[in-house]
Order: sequence, then structure tokens, then C-alpha cells
Amino acid sequence: MNPTSRASAAHLVRRLTVLVPGALLLAWPLINGSPYILGLGIAIACYAMAAIGVDFAFGRAGLLSLGHGVYFGAGAYTAAVISQHSFTTPALVLVAAGAAVAAVLGLLLGAVFLRVGGYYFSVATLGAVFILASVLRGNTSLGGAAGLAGVNRNLVGQTPSTDANLYLVVAVVLALLIWSATSFGRTRMGRALTATREMPTAARVFGVPVFGVRLRAFTLSAAIAGVAGSFFAVYQQYVSPEVAGLNQSVQFLVMNVAGGLGTGWGPAVGALFIRGLPEVAAPLRDYQVLTQGVILVVVLLWLRSGLAGGLVQLLKRAQGALAARSLSTGAGAAPAAVRLPVRRVASSVLEVSGVTVRFGGLRAVDEVSLEVRSGRITGLIGPNGAGKSTMLNAISGLQKLSQGRITLDGADVSSLDARRRAYLGMSRTFQFVDLAPALSVIENVALGTFRTTRSGFARALVPGATRAEERRVAAQCLAALDMVGMAHLAHSTPKSLSAGQLRMLDVARALVSEPRVLLLDEPAAGLTDPEIDEFADCLESLRDDHGIALLLVEHDMRLVQRVCDHTVVVDAGRMLATGTPAEVINDAAVITAYLGTGVAS
Repeated sequence: MNPTSRASAAHLVRRLTVLVPGALLLAWPLINGSPYILGLGIAIACYAMAAIGVDFAFGRAGLLSLGHGVYFGAGAYTAAVISQHSFTTPALVLVAAGAAVAAVLGLLLGAVFLRVGGYYFSVATLGAVFILASVLRGNTSLGGAAGLAGVNRNLVGQTPSTDANLYLVVAVVLALLIWSATSFGRTRMGRALTATREMPTAARVFGVPVFGVRLRAFTLSAAIAGVAGSFFAVYQQYVSPEVAGLNQSVQFLVMNVAGGLGTGWGPAVGALFIRGLPEVAAPLRDYQVLTQGVILVVVLLWLRSGLAGGLVQLLKRAQGALAARSLSTGAGAAPAAVRLPVRRVASSVLEVSGVTVRFGGLRAVDEVSLEVRSGRITGLIGPNGAGKSTMLNAISGLQKLSQGRITLDGADVSSLDARRRAYLGMSRTFQFVDLAPALSVIENVALGTFRTTRSGFARALVPGATRAEERRVAAQCLAALDMVGMAHLAHSTPKSLSAGQLRMLDVARALVSEPRVLLLDEPAAGLTDPEIDEFADCLESLRDDHGIALLLVEHDMRLVQRVCDHTVVVDAGRMLATGTPAEVINDAAVITAYLGTGVAS
């Protein structure tokens, strides 16, 4: 078996390891046929859906929601209220209406709660639970504390639906949802959502609208919880304020954590254990809360990635080892014919005029001006604390200007944020490499393609819809990794890389964004001398073969002298000297302030 076939076989084994047991578990209530087992299966499936909804908000976007019972309850009450006025409305219509109402509610609340962020976001979602519970108990038109009965259970038309029919529909919806949630993580929007959780600053630099992506994820999670609540109401044919209570919200969260955050199918496993285990094991039936607590503590202490997450990590390591072996043999390596698809734009130029950045009374950057042309490498050097990284933050849009002007291709971008500058062709690396540990090397690089790809949330939720785009992205990322000598590590994790390799990963991510202007913040830090020589070859290729405008902040003067066409020296935020590397290293002021008397020859 050739290396490529081995990698494909590993991927197939990984899928079958999850699909076969999952299919058997979903089919078991139908095979068993017991009314009790069917009813339990419906309840567990509804809870699993709600937990998957929480996973989109918490597991992927890092939004700790303590109030998803609100959207579960919104879906349930929507189905109940419609049934009060039109009992003949098919249950599937009730579910669709419940999902829509929950989505709108999630959109409205999310737009408000996301602006506070952090722990305040969690507290705000918790407050929503108490508010809704109070409204439901005090509103007689919604049944008050007694709730509402008489929810239509007919799936379509007037034909009564049996438990088996209802379970079949719920199981199919759950299976499709698991499939969608699992494949979502391997898409453009899945990576972007993970980036907003683990590296929001880098996400903005590469064009990700952090607030918009999070809001869409939160709205989606609310809609899924609404579907779950609607199905739950249809099954029980009754709703009460408890369906939107704090207990529900906590259960969904516990299921998500116990099953495995961000896995897609993990929340379903968590729901099976948390909701199903106390029912199947009769002695535990009266101690459901205690059982849930014990399972959660065991998972947090000994299996931090969750029940499903641990298995996913094990299978990923096996697949990554096979893929690395394939690349090392040459059969699976990045093809030499694949070129980094950057555009050569001769007119591309970055102009910085009189830029000043103040922090209170401190001038970190004081009226600095420079020019970066296409096909030219401009060096920005100076001692530690000279304001170089602050300057790059100002140019890339991460730091507001106190005064001055920045233009790209003649257009004033001074007032644009980092995301908008990214869409105009500006990219950068970071002095302290900002990566997502949850993503593999190639997935981290793929974040750089965000502005050059187009698939959104809707396509990302349809398994296979973005396959062609993902193939192109993978080819581009392998080409970028190959340029920095890291193609053989494409399926490794960032934590397994050396400091120098992390630097090169950061560079590859910036390269794959097809930049017109590339800002490099000390990219050679941590590299060995042979690695610096290879990196210098890469920079010269980018300048000479691709015509990219490069601004290089670097302390390694050997690299600066070799690759830079023009150099700007800053000290204490002010420009000290400008000229070719040979000119500035022999400048008396530069020698005194930065290089030292022993450097000049």
C-alpha cells in the first residue's frame, strides 16, 4: 500500500470508528421497540441536539452560555402556543417555527451580550434564564406555572404519530446535525470560529469579522436549541416553565463538556451518558444530579478533552503520523508544480507619513515616515523598546494612530481596522506567535486564506459543499509550508514544534493570504544559522519572483544586510537614520544608539 493510500485508510478507519457505533446506538430504540426505550431515546436525542447547539457557542467560539435553556424553552413554547390556536398544524411546522423564534431571540440577545464579552457575557446569559422563567410563570396566556398542554404530535397532516415514527424523525435529524457539526470544523468558517476563540487578534489581521462570526455562531446555536425544544414539546405534548429553567441550561453545558468540546458529535455522547445512564442503571435513577456531577468531575480530572474528544485526539495522532510518513517518503509531499498564488502588482506601495502613536504622555512612535515598494524589502531596525512592534501594529490596523497617515496603493487606510486592511492585501506575522493550539499546522496556515475564499456558514453546514474549496486551500497551504521547509509537518500540532518552526509557521500563514504588503515582526528569532540562510532565500524569492512589498523588523543584522534594499532605524520612537544597510550600520548615531562600536568596519 502506497503512503497516500495509508493516509486515506487512516481517515477511513477514523470515520468508521465513530460511524458504526453511532449508527447502532441510534438504531437501538427502534430495534428494541419498547415504549420506554423509545421515549427515553427521544428525550436523549432532544437533549443531544441542544448540547450540540451549545457546542457551536461554547465549544467552538468559546462563548460560555449559561442560558441555552432560554432557546430550548422558546422552541418548546412556540410549538405549544401555535398548537393552542391551530391544533392541526403539523409537528414539523411547529419545529420549524420554534427554530425560527429561537434564532431571532438568539440574534437579538447575542447582539447585546457579545458586546460585553468575557465573564459578563456568561452572567448576562444567566440573567436571561431568570427573566424568561419569571415571564412564563407570571403570564396566564402562556399557562403560568401550570404550563400548556395539547401540543400537536402529528408529524404531517392528520395521521397520528407513534413513538417509533417520532423517534425515527428525531434520530434522522440528530444524525444529520451530528454530521453537519462534525464536518463544520474542517471548513473555512469552522477554522475562523476556532480562531475567534483562541487568537482573536490574529483572526482580525487575516480578515475574520470576529463579532459577526461569533454572532452567527450564537444565533445558529440558539436555532438548534429551538429545534430540540420543539421536538421535546411535541413528544411530551406539554410544556412548563421548567423547560426554560436553569437546570436545563446547566445540563446542556455539562453534556457538552463531558462529551468533548468542539468535536461535533461529542455532545451526543455526553447526552447519552448524562441523561441515559441514570435511566438505564435503575439504582442511579433517583440520583440523577449526583450522577451528572460525578461524570463531570471524572471527565475534568482524567479526560480533559471529554469522552469523545479523547478518542478524536487519539485517532488524529494516528492519522497525522501516517500523513507525516507519507510526506517523508515523497509520495504525499506537496507537489513541486503547486505555486503560491500571490499576485505581482508593480504599483503596490505602502506609504507611512508622520505617524505618531501616544499612550497617555508617552510617544511610542513619534512622527515616523517610511515607504515600502513592491519587489523591495525595507528593514525597520532599532534597539528593544524603540517602537518597532508598535509601528507594525499601527500599520496593520491593530493600533489607532494619534496622528499621521497610512496609504496603500494610494488609498488612505488610516481609519480602517485590521480586518479591512487585510482585504486590501495587507498581512503580517507577530513578534509573539499567535496560533490556535486546537488546530493542526496546516489548519493554522489555512486561516490565512480567509479573505481569498468565500464559503459562509450556510455552505459550511452542508457536508461536502466546500470540498472543492478545501482541496484548493490544502494545496495552497502545502505550497506555503514547502516554501518555509515545513511541508512534512503539515499534520502536526503547534505544541510539537520548536520555536523556530513556530516562526516559520507564522510566516507560511501570512504568505498564503496572497499579500500585497507583508509585515514581518522579528521572523528570524529562534532560528539557527542554517535556517536563517534558508529563510533569506525565501524572502529573496518573495521579492524577486512574486514582487511582494516587504517590511522586515529584525535584530539579526546578518539577515538585514543580506536581504534588505533599504533600512530605517528608529530609537525611542523617532527616526534615527535611513538608507541602505551598509550606510546605516556605519552611521555614527546608529552605532552609538544600537549597533555598538564594534560592529562598524
